[in-house]
Amino acid sequence: MPPTEYSSRLTHGAFAALGNPIRLEIIHVLWMEGEMRFNELYAHVDVDDTGQFSYHLDQLREHFVTTSGQTYRLTNAGKEIVMTILAHIAGSNPFESPHRLDATCHSCEAHLHAVSAGGWLRIDCPDCTKLYSSFPIPIAGLTDRSAEEYLVIYDNRIRRQYALVHRGSCPNCSCEMSRTVVHEAEPEPGLPFVFRHRCAHCRLEIYSLPGTGLLDDPAVIAFYHQAGIDLFARPHWELDWLFDGRSIELLDDDPLTYQIDIQVDNHTLTSTLDEAGNPRTHTIEQTT
Repeated sequence: MPPTEYSSRLTHGAFAALGNPIRLEIIHVLWMEGEMRFNELYAHVDVDDTGQFSYHLDQLREHFVTTSGQTYRLTNAGKEIVMTILAHIAGSNPFESPHRLDATCHSCEAHLHAVSAGGWLRIDCPDCTKLYSSFPIPIAGLTDRSAEEYLVIYDNRIRRQYALVHRGSCPNCSCEMSRTVVHEAEPEPGLPFVFRHRCAHCRLEIYSLPGTGLLDDPAVIAFYHQAGIDLFARPHWELDWLFDGRSIELLDDDPLTYQIDIQVDNHTLTSTLDEAGNPRTHTIEQTT
């Protein structure tokens, strides 16, 4: 059986297992109460027939419920179903969208803004439309937080996802992600290319930047540290070398080799990267 057909059958089975209110209630009860014996679980679920209850419980056992001795508990997949729902339910949303940022566009110097909609947060330039980031983020985290605090969380989540994607691991299912180079036109001074990453298993698709591999590179972190700057405390959309095409120079097309210049105060760090966006060499020069 082809891998795609096998995966499709598994997916259909998992979706079908969730297609009943009694089964969803079983998952909710096990989430709230933890491990339970059959009679305890049955007493918490609104169903009058033990045979019907057993049938629905059995339908969940392949994917979402497992047994340990005489008790039932949720599998990781069952827990993630509940956590996904809870992550996208918010009591209040104080984020006024669009939200004007202090940071300015590296192309036209207009102030960037953040737009929250449908569980996604997008940061772009309202004047030249240059896109800086667009990622899903759970809206539950908005509760009792200011817009500034939420943007810090957003930046931290993106960096973590970028770190996984750059290393070829899907942040959703941990399967391998493919990488291709995409040459796209952007408002000047645009990037010469971006990387497109795609997971064949869950079909997640993410774009990363030529300099994404430098965000957690020890040499770059140390370079900023020597200047008294915590790189992780600076939002990634404020880093000009990530988004300004003038900071990137193509050195070779086959294989793709390029360099990125990072300037802090009167020093410039030049990093040479390969076709996978991995830094290979670093040199530091003092500038006047």
